[in-house]
Amino acid sequence: MRLLYTDTAVVIGLVNAFLPLMALPLTAAIERIPPNLEEAAQNLGANWYQMFPCTILPLSLPGLISGSLLVYSISISGTTVAIAPPPAPSALTRRGVTTVVAHDLPGLLALDIAG
Repeated sequence: MRLLYTDTAVVIGLVNAFLPLMALPLTAAIERIPPNLEEAAQNLGANWYQMFPCTILPLSLPGLISGSLLVYSISISGTTVAIAPPPAPSALTRRGVTTVVAHDLPGLLALDIAG
């Protein structure tokens, strides 16, 4: 199975790049939840699976929403760039790459950029 140049590859790359941006606001929101609320829920007989949707999730929604908006706004531009076809190489690009490959930096700097 080919992964290169597929939608799956784009999603994997975006998740890898932007997961820390989601984790930061979410972690900050969860750290602001008082530990007393978790202890109170446990004292009332709630296990972790009952406590999470009733106490932790509603109180961490601001961090979840801000992280989602942050990641969406940045990743939509990354998706657009990844889906857009590459531009056709110009003569300047071909000459520049050839010059760099030939290790002629003064020649590269002397290229006529304007025309």
